[in-house]
Amino acid sequence: MGDFIKKYFRPIRKIKILDWVVVTIIFGLIIFLIVLTLNRSRWITIEFKIVQNPTYFSFSNPETTPYWVAENVRPGDVQYNNLGQKNLQVLNVTSWGFNYRQTWVKASVNVKYNPTEKKYSFQYQPLEIGRPIDVSLNGTSIHGIVTAIQGFTDQRPLYNITIKARLVDTNTPYSVATLGVDPWIADAVDEGQIMTDESGRQVAKIVNKDVTPAERVITTSDGRVLTGEDPLKKDVYLTIQLSVTRTNNTYFFMEDTPIKIGLSFPLFLKHELLYPLVTQIQD
Repeated sequence: MGDFIKKYFRPIRKIKILDWVVVTIIFGLIIFLIVLTLNRSRWITIEFKIVQNPTYFSFSNPETTPYWVAENVRPGDVQYNNLGQKNLQVLNVTSWGFNYRQTWVKASVNVKYNPTEKKYSFQYQPLEIGRPIDVSLNGTSIHGIVTAIQGFTDQRPLYNITIKARLVDTNTPYSVATLGVDPWIADAVDEGQIMTDESGRQVAKIVNKDVTPAERVITTSDGRVLTGEDPLKKDVYLTIQLSVTRTNNTYFFMEDTPIKIGLSFPLFLKHELLYPLVTQIQD
């Protein structure tokens, strides 16, 4: 046993302190290169919804953004970091609305990956679904919420459903006499009209329209409540095909608008902004 110790451990005693320092540095470099390799940057695809930055905006609906912000984000737009390196490129923009819009941006981003936590980081901030993201495009500050990350998306399939809905008077929402709309609104809606997203994909189509004189509640002088026709209003009933997703037996239109009987949803046509009230869902 003594000969074994002398044979194998005596050479170690001859190693000088400087040699140990060199060995330590080499091992440190190896570990550093391994960590650097494991955390090297990579390009992934994400999606985020533009929302109002509470620091700068105070509009009524925080999930929308002014049109002049939404229109300033276009496919092909690029962001650069402080070193002049590209770290984000816009792939696609989906936007609905007129003056205030709901806007989703699909982008390719250069991220760091932490294999221990199995998480990404972008611009030194955690990149997770539900977390905020801030970018700068075309001199415009964009504030958003991450809705999808490559490898972590929910992969929800699209469903085509048919619903029945009626147009209601949104200008006088507290009217109890009639729910009818003005005749020029009824005339503006035609069968075959479609709603598309920014990529041109059809997401809604009016397949049928039924217009009748609007019903009106009439109270007689002796206190009786009757129904009659309103000579100035129209009842408009629509059959609409929608492209939706489904989560927990609930259909969602435009990513996050629930389609439920009794609820309204936005319908952006070429020249009209409507909010039909859902009366029937045909799965």
